[in-house]
Order: sequence, then structure tokens, then C-alpha cells
Amino acid sequence: MRSEILERIQTLLGQEDLESIRADVRSAMEEFRSLTQEEVRKQREAWTPAEGSTSEVFEYVAAPEEALFEETISQFKNREKEWRKQVAEEQRANLETKLAMLERLRHTIQEEEKIGAAFVVFNEVREAWSKVGEVPGDRHKEVHDHYYRLQDEFFYNINIYKQLKDHDFHRNHQMKMKIIDQLKALQKVDSIKEAETGLKK
Repeated sequence: MRSEILERIQTLLGQEDLESIRADVRSAMEEFRSLTQEEVRKQREAWTPAEGSTSEVFEYVAAPEEALFEETISQFKNREKEWRKQVAEEQRANLETKLAMLERLRHTIQEEEKIGAAFVVFNEVREAWSKVGEVPGDRHKEVHDHYYRLQDEFFYNINIYKQLKDHDFHRNHQMKMKIIDQLKALQKVDSIKEAETGLKK
């Protein structure tokens, strides 16, 4: 039974993608160790001191596959260590990328006056953000909270901008209507000179 588990672990470790097999390997390791503990218990129960032996201490007789198991697990742990190191490097690179995106978004919110250009940057950052992988766990909350705060600030500013635009449009409309009323009034003026002066104004 243990030899079958060992074979399964070795087959799993033959795969390239360590992340996808880690849980299965760890489960098989637990299974192997559990069976080994059961074997130790059986040997202890069956043990009696040999006749004429001065030793009263039980000594477990390990099966040959146990040494191979430990060697295989050592290889797994070394691979896992390298994998963790690689993941940590990738996450640090992702953090730098996301921090640069946050800075670009912050700068756009504070400096860009053209709404169209601001939306272009915002959409580029939003699309790129979802493609960048995870950041280190201790910075995850901070980085993502900052991103969503900037998103809120962006839409708040856009809303204010739209309100100001609407106000300007409304004000301009009122002013134009006033001018139209003045032009209509000029039609009733008899003096051409007075009408020309009014028209120029």
C-alpha cells in the first residue's frame, strides 16, 4: 500500500506545474505517514524482547520504501521552496506594476482636464489591472483599497465635472435666450441707428 502511494507521489512530481499538484502530494504524504505510524504500532504490539537480549527497548524496523519516501519528499520540498521563491518574485514585480498604475491613475485624476482623455487612461488602467497577477499578501489589501478609492475619486470628479458642464450649458442657454429677446426687441425699434447700435452690442 505504501509503495503504491510512493509511486503516486513520484508520478505527481513528474509533472511540470507544481502548483496544481501540491495539494495531492501533501495529501499522499499524510496518507503514507499515517500508514507508517500504523506499522510502528503493529510492530510495537508484536514486539517482545529476544531471549538472551539485554535490550528492553523497542526498535522499529523500517520498510525499504520509507527511505525512498523521505528522499522523494525532500525533492518535493526543494522544488516547492524554489516555486515559492519564484512566486514571491512575481508578486513583487506585480506590486511594482500596480503601484505604477495607481500613480498614473492618481496623476490623471488630479491633472487631466479633458474628460475624454481621462476616460481613456482610466479604461486602460482598469483593463491592465485585471491582467496583472497577485501582489504580496501583506500589501494586497492596501493596494486594492487604494485602487478602489481612486476609482471612487475618479467617478466623483467626473460627476462634479458633468454638473459644472450642465450648469454652464444652462447658464449659456439662459444668456442666449436673453440675447434672442433683445434681438426681437430691436425689431420694434424705429431708429435704424439705434437698431444698429443694439445689434452690435
